[in-house]
Amino acid sequence: MLQVSQSGATAIRAMQWVTWADQDYLCARTLLRTGSLVQGASLSNTAIERYLKAIHVIRGLGVPHIHDVVRLYESLKSSGIPPLSESYLRTLVKAYKMRYPDDLEVGFNIALNQPQMLAELDSSTNAIRKGFGFGKADGGAVKTKFDLLREKNAVQLMERNSAFSEHKRAELFVNPVRCYEIRVTPHGSIFDAEYEAYVKDDGNFEREALSPGPS
Repeated sequence: MLQVSQSGATAIRAMQWVTWADQDYLCARTLLRTGSLVQGASLSNTAIERYLKAIHVIRGLGVPHIHDVVRLYESLKSSGIPPLSESYLRTLVKAYKMRYPDDLEVGFNIALNQPQMLAELDSSTNAIRKGFGFGKADGGAVKTKFDLLREKNAVQLMERNSAFSEHKRAELFVNPVRCYEIRVTPHGSIFDAEYEAYVKDDGNFEREALSPGPS
């Protein structure tokens, strides 16, 4: 990531965005760990959104009034940002739409599984967050709540975390896991299903959900 330093009000504002993002990240991974995939995916979007907006502040680009993490990521590519899975980001955008089920368009569908969403949230957060560093004017370090949780190996951060702990990502995919799928039919009906299954960590977040069979 391109190194940029800020001070004063800009630095304080950036730290606020990072703090808000940290809170959302911790809550999102708790939801995902406990199997609340729809809520966890939606809050994952908010966490990544706020981390990306913190970079906008640090870069002096202003904060776009949008929730679309794909557009936020695209707007930062030319100014330096760690590579993220765009398939994952597109899935977060779709997941965020599920806050308003009545507004989902015909054909909308999404397939979520627990370990893939958790592992990618952790790795994306790690990729972005390790680029932030906060310090005092005298050179002393500023520790956030996130930093303290990491030092204490807090369960809410470290449990099953393949990015910030020694937990292996592959271990998340050994056993059957919670899955969720939803589709809006041509008649506007909403079908969804929750089940457990073995899944692969293949980097594909955009599988067709509840694919209609032959008519």
